[in-house]
Amino acid sequence: MRIKRALLIVGIMGVFTTIAMVVYWRYFVTERVTIVDGFVPFSSFRLSDAPGTVVRIDRSGGHHRVIQLKPKIETTPEVTYDLESSLSFSVEKLIQATLPESNCRPLSGQYNPSLVSQVTINSINGIREFTFDEDVDPLLNELNRMFAEGKLRYRPTESYWIIRETIKTDNVNYSANIGWLTRANVMTSLRSCNDDEPIETSEGHVELNFEASNQVNLKKVFDEPLRGWYRAEQLEIYVPFGASPGTVPTVKLLNSDDTSPPPISSWPRL
Repeated sequence: MRIKRALLIVGIMGVFTTIAMVVYWRYFVTERVTIVDGFVPFSSFRLSDAPGTVVRIDRSGGHHRVIQLKPKIETTPEVTYDLESSLSFSVEKLIQATLPESNCRPLSGQYNPSLVSQVTINSINGIREFTFDEDVDPLLNELNRMFAEGKLRYRPTESYWIIRETIKTDNVNYSANIGWLTRANVMTSLRSCNDDEPIETSEGHVELNFEASNQVNLKKVFDEPLRGWYRAEQLEIYVPFGASPGTVPTVKLLNSDDTSPPPISSWPRL
């Protein structure tokens, strides 16, 4: 009887553990990208990392820029409707992203900068930058030559990626939970700036909105469009088995031979 009771308890604990893990991964770890399929958000909005940027990912997950190839980049206005991602933010990261030098930010020591929550970022409309294979493939030969000439060192234990497309925008809305910001002691400072006037920043301005019952919306408008989302492809760097030291690797797109492309979850987080 005791054994059956113990097994029942273990089974129940296993069910609750599984549910807890699913909830944790769904709401606190995973990132979701909607509407424009196959794009993931940069960790910050930026002018750098145009299509053609090659990065390598080391064994600890760190990313390093390798070279900026310069393929012909096509651009087109993109009606994204609502390009949206849900990301994990600390309070300090949200403040740095929206109000880095504003008087609206709370004073150091008077709030909890490390408190973490999910923040939804979204943008309406943008500029899509993309590249064609016919322009990218010849440039991969540059990598071959640079490996051959010793200008680049090939690291066989690391993965290499190239950015193929990006989306630039001049506006982004950060939607954060009021309860989270209240616990972090940030809401008083934000409400003090809610005078219907845009908050000027070095990159543009921010508009605050408290109309939603449980959300604060911080709409940031940039002076010029910045890159916010990207699509990457992994590079296959091939060295024949048993090749002598110094053999020049061959570089090509990983899925150029109809190989299944790596899942978005394995992409570099730039």
